[in-house]
Amino acid sequence: MSPTEHSAAEPGRPARPFRAWLLGGTALLLLNAALTFDNAWPTAWPRPALALSIEALLLAALLGIAGRARGWALAVFAMVASALSLLHYVDVTLPALFGRPLSLYWDGRHLPGVMRLTLEHWSPGRLLATSLATLAGLALLLAGFALIGRCWLAALATLPRQHRLRTLATLVLSSACGLALLWPDPGPTDRDLHTPLAVAQSLITEPVTQKAWHQIHFALDAAQPDRVSRRLPSGPVFEGAVGHAVGPDVLLIFLESYGAVTWDNPAFRARLAERRRAFGTAIEAADAQVVSAFVRSPTFAGGSWLAHGSLLSGIDLQDPARYALLMTTQRPTLITHMKSIGYQTTGLMPGLRSDWAEAAFYRFDRLLDARRIDYPGPNFGFWRIPDQAAIAHWLAMRRQDAQDRPQFLVFPTITSHIPFAPVPPYQPDWTRLASPQAFAPADVQASLARQANWSDPTPAYLDAMDYSLQWLTGLVEQVLPRGTVVIIVGDHQPAARVSGREAPWDVPVHIIIQGRDQAARLVSEGFRPGLTPARPVLGAMHELTPMLIRLVNSD
Repeated sequence: MSPTEHSAAEPGRPARPFRAWLLGGTALLLLNAALTFDNAWPTAWPRPALALSIEALLLAALLGIAGRARGWALAVFAMVASALSLLHYVDVTLPALFGRPLSLYWDGRHLPGVMRLTLEHWSPGRLLATSLATLAGLALLLAGFALIGRCWLAALATLPRQHRLRTLATLVLSSACGLALLWPDPGPTDRDLHTPLAVAQSLITEPVTQKAWHQIHFALDAAQPDRVSRRLPSGPVFEGAVGHAVGPDVLLIFLESYGAVTWDNPAFRARLAERRRAFGTAIEAADAQVVSAFVRSPTFAGGSWLAHGSLLSGIDLQDPARYALLMTTQRPTLITHMKSIGYQTTGLMPGLRSDWAEAAFYRFDRLLDARRIDYPGPNFGFWRIPDQAAIAHWLAMRRQDAQDRPQFLVFPTITSHIPFAPVPPYQPDWTRLASPQAFAPADVQASLARQANWSDPTPAYLDAMDYSLQWLTGLVEQVLPRGTVVIIVGDHQPAARVSGREAPWDVPVHIIIQGRDQAARLVSEGFRPGLTPARPVLGAMHELTPMLIRLVNSD
């Protein structure tokens, strides 16, 4: 460098600005990419996205403003950027895998249970390896963002003070403009995607901090029912003849992950066709009628309790805040209604392993959770007790019950819950299911060999659906001769990895009943004769409740 160039250079600034700005510009692009990537559906891997992150602009500006205190500023920058990047990964990945976003309030309460199950099923070596890999990944992430911050500070140091301030002010102003563009967003249902505003909005990634704030705000609201009381609408009228019921038993079975995709997808439909034919034959052999329809679930790929609560209460619980509020009330439900007309009510819930807070709302006469179901056989995956064994336990209790009161059973199944594997073998001799030797050792070994495959869960899902139809066939062969009414409702579609992108939230409903007049009445309300449901959907899940009230009242 010549003496003239030396004299023009500001003391304390690097003399090679081009190289510094090449690295600094690359650092900004990497920072933006770390906060704007999309999901490579249907995998868990990210993919680059052409978008701008408001948070990346603000982080770069704040680091530049605090640049003189490089030590603590870089550390804070690296930690905040790492946290935002991880949150963004969760935000874009979970909807791809499960079809719905993460809910801090609802999913957070299940985290201890998931961790407990993981500890029970993972070996110490696997836990140690996973922990070390996680720590190493976090360390690399922090180091990477620290390097990005250093490169950005080095680039800023090449500018004169006034130019540096203008650069930082431009970043702040750009962030404000980005927020202003996002602020008037009317939402995906009303947005005209061809307007200049919508195009500009599509190029800006919604800040993950904004989403986190919404989650926190919702959790605070849900914890204080008086703040969301206006969100709880009135339910249906639960009316009937109060007294000693003389009707048949009624079984309400929520079939886990039983979605419309099993009918809409031609390959899925063909895979289950033979099992459905056998199911239909068993219904015909009992001289019973079956009608079917689609309803729209309030949830997708998870949150089964929202579907259960919507149908049992007759209230739309698509907004989880309503569920939180409803559980604090003594609103009537199908359970309290059936009790009022003389039924004994039982909740059969093999997926519950500990005390259930919602039991105080539902008020079952009997609650049979995993601790109260007599199943000494082998464990099958996370959920342990096969659905067939759970319902067999209730059937045995029903046969031994000296009371002549009809029974109302609510059975949320669990075997077909994600990850869908291992699928238990079917036991044709139902009396053996209470024995430690419920299944042949070879069948157990073959079943347990088919472990969960998170990258391709579809084969296991279809196996689980096949198993569900098989034990349902065995069930109706036993209960239909006694006139039992069997109501089968899918709680939600399976995860998006199985059901496909933008799948509808529709689920099948089958009602199996002896009375031809009752079946004809259901057809007049929108059901279709037979096992094959058809669109249009009857409506939302909670709109099915008044039909069920009329059905049981007519017995």
